[in-house]
Amino acid sequence: MRADSKFNTYGALEEVSGFEDFHILQYESPEATMAAFEQIKDEKNITKIAPDEVVAGLQGETDEIISETELQNEKYLCDWSHDRTQSKRLQEYLSKSNITLKEVVVGVIDTGVDYNHEFLKERIVRTYFNASPDGSPKDEIDNEIECHGTAVSSVIVDNSPSNVKVAVYRVFGDDGNTTTISQICAGYLKAIEHSVDVLNVSIGHYDESGMAEACIMRAYMCNIPLFTAIGNIPCIDMDSLLSSISECIVVSATDKNNTNVSWNTLSKYTDISAPGDDIPVAVIHNKYEVWSGTSFSTPYAATLGALLKSVTPEITVDEIDARLKETSLDVKRYSETKSSQGAYMDNYHSLYDGVGMIQFANALGLEKIIAPELNLENKVYVGEQICTITCPNEKATVLYTTDGIYPTLENAIIYTEPFEITQRTRIRTVAYYADGGYYSDEVEATPRIQYTDRDENFVIDNDGIIKRYTGNFLDLFVPETINGVTVTGFDKGAFNAVIGLTLPKTVTEIPVSAFSKNSTIEFVCGKGIVTVKSSAFSQSTIMNVEFPAAKHIQGNAFYLASKFCSGYFPNIETIDSGAFSYSKIISFYGPVVQEIGDGAFGQYSRLEKVYFPQCKIINKIWGGNGTFESCSRLTSADMPLITNLTANAFSGTSILKADFPFVETITQRAFYECDYLEYINMPLLLSVPKQAFSSYIPRNTEPRFFLFRQRNANRTRCFWNLSNFPS
Repeated sequence: MRADSKFNTYGALEEVSGFEDFHILQYESPEATMAAFEQIKDEKNITKIAPDEVVAGLQGETDEIISETELQNEKYLCDWSHDRTQSKRLQEYLSKSNITLKEVVVGVIDTGVDYNHEFLKERIVRTYFNASPDGSPKDEIDNEIECHGTAVSSVIVDNSPSNVKVAVYRVFGDDGNTTTISQICAGYLKAIEHSVDVLNVSIGHYDESGMAEACIMRAYMCNIPLFTAIGNIPCIDMDSLLSSISECIVVSATDKNNTNVSWNTLSKYTDISAPGDDIPVAVIHNKYEVWSGTSFSTPYAATLGALLKSVTPEITVDEIDARLKETSLDVKRYSETKSSQGAYMDNYHSLYDGVGMIQFANALGLEKIIAPELNLENKVYVGEQICTITCPNEKATVLYTTDGIYPTLENAIIYTEPFEITQRTRIRTVAYYADGGYYSDEVEATPRIQYTDRDENFVIDNDGIIKRYTGNFLDLFVPETINGVTVTGFDKGAFNAVIGLTLPKTVTEIPVSAFSKNSTIEFVCGKGIVTVKSSAFSQSTIMNVEFPAAKHIQGNAFYLASKFCSGYFPNIETIDSGAFSYSKIISFYGPVVQEIGDGAFGQYSRLEKVYFPQCKIINKIWGGNGTFESCSRLTSADMPLITNLTANAFSGTSILKADFPFVETITQRAFYECDYLEYINMPLLLSVPKQAFSSYIPRNTEPRFFLFRQRNANRTRCFWNLSNFPS
């Protein structure tokens, strides 16, 4: 608890204090503890209070056991991660250079460490610290069950030279999976007292007392960067500590395919990513296993932070954070929807995965390795294309794949001559330099190959309306004239059998229900399309569209298009009700959108961000869903000119800011169950209806500060939390 003056302990057996204004009280039983809790929480000088809750550790999964013979010829425990992060290149560079490396210590708050392990020899700084109830209080030896701390420590050692030491502070008991807030905080404070250079904390928990956050802020003020894991449960969680604290550097996991894994916890506070899938690690008794989890991504980043402090001791926490982000490699998330033309086609960059994957050599300023160049781009080509890959450095071996997998010596094709591309293909290429065993940054492109068919395979009337396509091309490029007739449109069902379609500029609309319930279509491009009619793609398999001239998207145009993930609509002005509801679009860029209908984006499970800087009106319809209702991943809505918010407009979203300076009216439940809302700016708002900001399950959150200016009184009113809003 926090107390700003003396208080009644109500019979506590022990009291521990001395860190700021925090106090830890111990009672003889759980029942006595909760009875005292109920009494103390009402005392006026108690500013924070919470039970010392049991915390489950953020443990990884064991994938397999490795024999010592498997590692005999390996220089590193995890070769693939050293290539992807440039860790190998940096370590070899530092060993050959004359750079003075200051000894630095990475403090690890965890289950302990097997300090006798052969792999950790001469790299462990003994802490003699054990805050758990098990074992000797002056022995941080790891437990027999999980040995998580040993595994984390081995990642640090595997990615750093000998000047980087590891000090482990044991806070977990012998089960390796449970601890308490006070035990964790004791570990933080002891590590800070020991002046570690970096902290690695692969633990996730909640803390209503505020003590953990205070410890973290103490580390930050001491210029100790704290790296923490985002978590291994693929759901939205922006409350968990430590990842919700901006002063921490939050890490998600990538895999061998240079892709963010699907099991990362989703949080807007994720900063960067690092390898975390199939990581060989050391475990107790000189054994080795392969583990997965963001627990093992975190020490990669912490190690890089330690190396930066070793080379530049005066570097600050914020500078380390910025350096890691600025020098990272952009990586994408696996798409939840798959194309019939191949896997990994539509991976995307998510706001929840951070800026990119850490790069050791880039962060320390080493010259970039020369990468190959592709002649093909991410666009539509008509007819077979010849792919050419060149590299300015003749010493490079160019590797490539066409199946969406990251190219390595083991799985890639060695480029020797140009090759033909006949359909949509994701081409990934790297340059490999045998003299050092290094890979360049990856270069990739996903060209779409379409074909123009003979006129006789189109049924077209005298008005230029295509009635039916009878040819066999799956990716079709429609010419402007067929049989001497200018193409002006097409009927519903005319292209039932094609996967991809490009329409001529002379076609200006997608007809009503044109592709409704079509189970083949995935891509449509129409540079002349002005209007997308109602239900045009509803319940279809459409994944991507490009309509650069479109002005109007009518109601239910993409309703229940469950694979739809991206659209290019830079000139859309009006979006009608239900236009994209129940689809899977990831973001929407609408720089000239003027008005949106109720439920236009309702029930989106993947929508993360919308940009509507000119939109002023949400058109209300009776009985419809809210405009963004249940868009659970939506965190950012840039709509500065909007004047009204209809019922359930942002209900069930993860929006962080409600920055709507021109809003005058909001309707009931406009922000219902917006659990992560932090900031509200609506100075022209006339009234706040009941349940506008309510939640089905009240959440225990920190007090937040909001400003409203009542126009009739011309004064600012401040509310400490949403429950105090006038009804």
